[in-house]
Amino acid sequence: MELDDPLIARYVEKLRERGRAELIDKVIPNSSLLRTIADMSGRPASEVVEELARLLRERLDPESATAAYSEIFGASDAERALSSLARHLAFWYLKIAEQLGIIRYSDAAPSRAD
Repeated sequence: MELDDPLIARYVEKLRERGRAELIDKVIPNSSLLRTIADMSGRPASEVVEELARLLRERLDPESATAAYSEIFGASDAERALSSLARHLAFWYLKIAEQLGIIRYSDAAPSRAD
């Protein structure tokens, strides 16, 4: 489960640089979040991503997210930074859930990998 998303990686770096490393745990997927993903199986992927992003957004540090987003994309819009980072995290979580065999993807929706 390699962290290969540049925005997420930069966000983690920014948290460390700003002395906010304790917030890294808030973006690492845990068993509760993976259960939530499993419970959303069968729903359209776009809906799952949006719901996860909504849940994740409140866990993010706005200043670190904006700084990371600015370095990657050259814009410092806090709202856009938070939304983008939350969506990147949601996609990363789904990828992890798929790799762990918790869900599998069909054309349109993740499903339980039972």
